[in-house]
Amino acid sequence: FFFFDLDKDTKEVLIGKARVSLFHLGYLMSNELLLEDLLPNSSMDARGYVGDFIMNRETGDLKPEFYDLLLENGSLKVLYIYDIILLPAYQGYGYGKYIVKDILCRFDNAAGLVLAIVYPLQLDSASWLPSMQYHRMDKDLEYSSFKLYRYFLDLGFEQVERTNYFYINPGKVNEKLKAIDLEQLFDKEYYDNLIK
Repeated sequence: FFFFDLDKDTKEVLIGKARVSLFHLGYLMSNELLLEDLLPNSSMDARGYVGDFIMNRETGDLKPEFYDLLLENGSLKVLYIYDIILLPAYQGYGYGKYIVKDILCRFDNAAGLVLAIVYPLQLDSASWLPSMQYHRMDKDLEYSSFKLYRYFLDLGFEQVERTNYFYINPGKVNEKLKAIDLEQLFDKEYYDNLIK
C-alpha cells in the first residue's frame, strides 16, 4: 500500500507505505507448506518470526487459542501487517492510526485474524535510506518498544503475553478503532489544523 495526502494545491503527495500479507492457513496446512514459503524473506528478523505467533513450530499445528478465534470468525485467512512507514515530514501528526484503520477497513471481511509483530524500525535501520531520518529517533530498545506497544494497545490491538506479538480479532467490535474517523482526513479544516 502507498498512502497519499493532499498538499495545499490539492495534489496527491506520498506520505508513506505499508506492507501487508493475506494468507489462508487452510491452504498452507493442506499443502504442507510453511509460513516461510508465503512470506517475504525478511519476515524472520530481529522482530521475531510470524509463524511462531500462530503455529507450534515443532508440530506444525495452529495454536489452540488462534484456531478457535479463526473458527469463531469463520475464516482461516490471516492478515499480517509487516510494517507501516511514514516519511519524516508526516510523522507525529496522527497519520499512523488512520493508516492502520484504512488497512483494517480494506480487509474487513477477508481475515479471521489480524496480526503484527511490533518492532521499532529505527533499531533495524541499516538498510533504510538516510532520508528516513531514523538516526534522529530514540535507539533505546526498551523505551522505543514501550512507546510502540502502547500505541498499538491504544488502537485496540491485544498483546500476546509479554511479547512483541499483537493481534486484533476482526469479528469483535473494537471501540478504539471505531472512534477513528477516516473522513476527517478529507475535511479541509481538520487537515489544515493537522499540518500546522
